[in-house]
Amino acid sequence: SIDAEVHSSELTDAYDKFVIPRTWLSRPSWYCINGEVLYYTKDGKADKIIESELKSKNGKILYNGAEGKIWLGPVIWSTPKWCN
Repeated sequence: SIDAEVHSSELTDAYDKFVIPRTWLSRPSWYCINGEVLYYTKDGKADKIIESELKSKNGKILYNGAEGKIWLGPVIWSTPKWCN
């Protein structure tokens, strides 16, 4: 992370249909959030699923360049059941 208040993590594709958090790469509690989050996408399989979900949920592209896109949008993964 860039800052102690900024958390980053990775989403991966599952069954080519949806994305799931890779909780082993970061703190699982980081996925217990509501509201809008930032997404960085390139041109991978999971990125295409993320972009499709964001488009259907009115996500906004904040940056679109040769190296990827930065989106602002709602949480698109299923929040773990143990989240409060």
